[in-house]
Amino acid sequence: MNSYAERGLTLIELCIALTILSIITFTATSYSLNLIKSGRGQHAIQSAYQAFKLARSEAITSGTIVTVCPLDLSNRCGNSWDQDLFVFRDADNSRSLTNDETIIRRIQAPSVGALMPAPRSRRYFQFGPLGEAKGTLGNVTYCPKNPNDKHLIRQLIMNFAGRVRFAQDTDGDNVVNKSDGTPVSCD
Repeated sequence: MNSYAERGLTLIELCIALTILSIITFTATSYSLNLIKSGRGQHAIQSAYQAFKLARSEAITSGTIVTVCPLDLSNRCGNSWDQDLFVFRDADNSRSLTNDETIIRRIQAPSVGALMPAPRSRRYFQFGPLGEAKGTLGNVTYCPKNPNDKHLIRQLIMNFAGRVRFAQDTDGDNVVNKSDGTPVSCD
C-alpha cells in the first residue's frame, strides 16, 4: 500500500510549514522585545511616580520639606539622573542628606534608558509641609536607550500643588504629549 498517509510530507509542504513557522516566530519575538522594552520604561516612570507621591505624602505627614533627587558622593543632590533616586526629609532645606536626616526610600535607576528632569539643570524636586511643590516646577521624562523608540518615552508632570500626573498621548500618534500638545522628546 502506497497511500498518501504513509508517505509523510513532501519537500514543498515542509518548506511551506517552515516558512509559516519562521514568520510566526519572528513576529512573536519582535512583539515580545517591544513588550519588554515598554515594560522597562513603564516600570521606571511608575517607580518615579511612586517616589513623588511618597515624598508629597511624607511632607504633609511630617510637616517638613521632603526632597527627591539623585545624591552625589558627598550626599548632596546631584544632576546625574541616571543614578538611583533618593527620597529624604530635608528639614534644613540643604538639599543634602545630613546625619540627622533619614532616607525614606531609594529608587533604583532604570537598567535600560534614563530619567531626565526638565529643565535639564534641575538637581532636585521638593515638597513643602502643605504638599506643595517648592521651587520651580518641572517634569521627569523616561528616555529609552534607542532614540528612535519615541513610543516608549514617558513623562511625569508636577503642578504647583505638588500633584504629579502622567503625560498622555493626546493626538493618537503613540507618543506622549506636553501640555501644549507637542510631542515629548528626549533631545
